[in-house]
Amino acid sequence: MRVEPSGVQPQPTRPANSSPVRSADKAGDGAPAAAAAGGFEPTGELARLISIASNAPEVRADLVANVAQRLAAGEFDSPEAAAATARAMLDPTR
Repeated sequence: MRVEPSGVQPQPTRPANSSPVRSADKAGDGAPAAAAAGGFEPTGELARLISIASNAPEVRADLVANVAQRLAAGEFDSPEAAAATARAMLDPTR
């Protein structure tokens, strides 16, 4: 990448006959955009998994309720639990 002295970066150029590709179409049933539009259309297992992920809630209420119950019961009130939490927060693979 070239850095311009003025701090303004040049815009990347695209060939005249190409168009931007969208990774997925959020409208409808969560299915990806059609290949006819020039993009990638996953099939089979990948399409099924993308559909499941697209339709999943952003917050898992069941998991939040479970953790809240465990917090209220004092399950995480120990030095070991605090250390495990700190390790998990600092783990770059998570």
